[in-house]
Amino acid sequence: MKTPKSRIFNFACGCLFTLFIIEIALRIFFHSYFIQHPLFFKNTNIPDVGYLMRDFDFTNYHVKDKPRIAILGDYISIHKGADGRNYPELLDQKLKNTFEIINTGATFYSLPEEMSLLKNKLINYQPDIVVVGYVFNDLCLRNKFNALIPLNLEHDIYRFKIITPLAIKYFRILYLSRNLYPKSYKLAPSFIQYCLKTHKDPKLADLLMRSLDELNRIQKETGIRVVFVVVPIFYNFNDPGINYMNDFIVSACQKRNLDCVNLLDVFKRNHYQAAEVKEDDGDIWHPNALGNEIIAQQIYEHIINTPALRN
Repeated sequence: MKTPKSRIFNFACGCLFTLFIIEIALRIFFHSYFIQHPLFFKNTNIPDVGYLMRDFDFTNYHVKDKPRIAILGDYISIHKGADGRNYPELLDQKLKNTFEIINTGATFYSLPEEMSLLKNKLINYQPDIVVVGYVFNDLCLRNKFNALIPLNLEHDIYRFKIITPLAIKYFRILYLSRNLYPKSYKLAPSFIQYCLKTHKDPKLADLLMRSLDELNRIQKETGIRVVFVVVPIFYNFNDPGINYMNDFIVSACQKRNLDCVNLLDVFKRNHYQAAEVKEDDGDIWHPNALGNEIIAQQIYEHIINTPALRN
């Protein structure tokens, strides 16, 4: 007759054996999965970031034969509308290729990653203008997504770690990313409150101010002109939270003598509703083709109407 201790022992052994089988199965699965579906980002080699960076090749920019515009931003800077173009591509078309545009937009980036990219890499390529596309959810650190790093096949890190909990996080992130936008419009008020809380948080607000101070310093010391593009959440443009964050950021830029493109003011002045300039599904973060066109047009007009930028 088995004693309670032996039952517990056998149960524990059974659980460990089951986890071992799951672990082996996941290792086999991810080994083949990442060969067939490589991640769209890689580990960054930029000091002090320790984050994820879009696989971008800078080798084409060693020789500078025309003025350069460097685009910083998260996914909004690479998001394409129904016409298959993003706002940097539309801006390039409007400028008639008189500038060379380096688009470094990357999924999941936030302001700290963008600043580190600028200071540690982009500045070495001597841009004449730096355009920062800032969305209200950019004032944070995306460290929770670092669960993806050990699953990158490039360095086979997963071979030396227990990947079962990481795999669970990975599948959860995939699930959330595929189901977020259809639900996000209904959840917009809570998203806005979350973003509003970050801008009212003293530490995060200070992070924003220090980043703007650093942009001001770079502008003064290097002659690189900074254009800070404030992109609102594509929800009700009269929402008090959206307007508070927009006014807070625009005012902070003006105090530091940074050129600022205030898109919320443009949308409201031209009587656009959020639904007209955002993607048709529940996505409240990204502009549609018309939204991209307006963003590109406003940056274009700002450049050609500002002698310091035009020359």
